[in-house]
Amino acid sequence: KQHDPRSVVVGHWMLGAMMFWQGEFEDARYQLERAISTYDPEVIEPYSFSAQIDIGVHALNHLAWTLWMLGFPDQARRAGDEAVSRARQLNQPFSLGMALFWQAATYLCCGSFDTVERIIAELFSVSTEHALTFLGASARFLESHLLTVRGFHVEALTSLESAVAGYRSQGSGLGQTFALATAAHALAGIGQHEKALGMLEQGFQVVKGRGEHMWEAELYRLRGELYLSEEPSHTDKAEQLFRRAIDVSLGQGARAFELRSAISLVRLLREEERFEEAHQLLDPLYSFFTEGHDTQDVGEANGLLDQLDQDRKKNKGVEHV
Repeated sequence: KQHDPRSVVVGHWMLGAMMFWQGEFEDARYQLERAISTYDPEVIEPYSFSAQIDIGVHALNHLAWTLWMLGFPDQARRAGDEAVSRARQLNQPFSLGMALFWQAATYLCCGSFDTVERIIAELFSVSTEHALTFLGASARFLESHLLTVRGFHVEALTSLESAVAGYRSQGSGLGQTFALATAAHALAGIGQHEKALGMLEQGFQVVKGRGEHMWEAELYRLRGELYLSEEPSHTDKAEQLFRRAIDVSLGQGARAFELRSAISLVRLLREEERFEEAHQLLDPLYSFFTEGHDTQDVGEANGLLDQLDQDRKKNKGVEHV
């Protein structure tokens, strides 16, 4: 029995997108790559133009962020760039706007903040020119996340409030864990730890109620960081949360989140002078990353390993005295 080629591509894309939000990143990658490999513009484009959604572009969008999660940041950025390049060739403002959003999210996770700022500016321009409220809210959300990681927490919360209002007006529901984690990070930055913990709790409720696991590991990691910043004596609780974040990451195959969580745990272990344990945790994980050495997390892991080497040498020197 022959299948409609359009239905096959759409089916793979929809499965891949659903698996991405559920945190099933390996399976998502497989489905999205199948969608891309079976995509035939001559068959798909008439449908895409009528719906203002190009399936090939959207499959690449999801694949880009998925590849980052899996620990392939260079491949992730290339997929995001290709999605935008394809979208530019189409007369579809919505497809271009969505490609810009996912490209920015991928570069944001890589720590390429100047590039993200440029992408966001174009996304604002596209959304304003074509009155695309959803994409305007998306640009505002990305702006809030960028402000947060740059330390402008008050401005980030203002931008995030505007983004949430825009999403609500459109009835959007996906990405709540990502948004709530951003809000928690910003609130922690201005010392509102209780409110920040409340945001993370809302995030866990979304995970439980909606099955949106894609940002779950970060919720645990951020909760651990909050416990430490609020009360440095809460090291045992923080360690449990960092290890829980690592376990969630391992279950998802999310090497990027595993690395972030390991970095948080290694910092804690260094404070407790558990140098060998820290090195054994981080060294094999860092070795996995054969690409993306210019990205923020991989670079930070490299710096931590250098510090641990010095710590271990000093510690051995003390032992021999």
